[in-house]
Amino acid sequence: MRCWAVGYSGRTTRADTVTAPALVTAGPYAHVRNPLYLGNLLTAAGFALAFTGGLGPGKRLLLSGFGIGTMLAVYAGIVPLEEAYLRETFGEAFDDYAARVPRIVPRLTTGGFASGEYDATTIVEAESRTFASFAAMLAALALKAARA
Repeated sequence: MRCWAVGYSGRTTRADTVTAPALVTAGPYAHVRNPLYLGNLLTAAGFALAFTGGLGPGKRLLLSGFGIGTMLAVYAGIVPLEEAYLRETFGEAFDDYAARVPRIVPRLTTGGFASGEYDATTIVEAESRTFASFAAMLAALALKAARA
């Protein structure tokens, strides 16, 4: 999900400030307004389940819930700021998009939008830290499995 989204949004998702040279509404953005964050949540949920395997259901739920809850709290602060920027920058086009496409829970049909092009080369450039983090997590899971 995350790589699909980055292929459309480009490197601007890694900037320290909110930037958007264009309103991207194609690809995953036609189904959900925040596919990067949704991808992060799905990935975190998978790692949370993997790392808490072997714990009792209560501890597993507590630790996983804390991690996912923390991410949701951070995104609850970030998303309104990003959307305010997009609304200010793209005006009615963003309002129309926001009215048709859900914020975080995707829908199977598109919102009738298709603005933006997919560029797979951006993924390698923009996601090197993400891939390094995934590799570290997978290595830690391998160590955990080896000890079990």
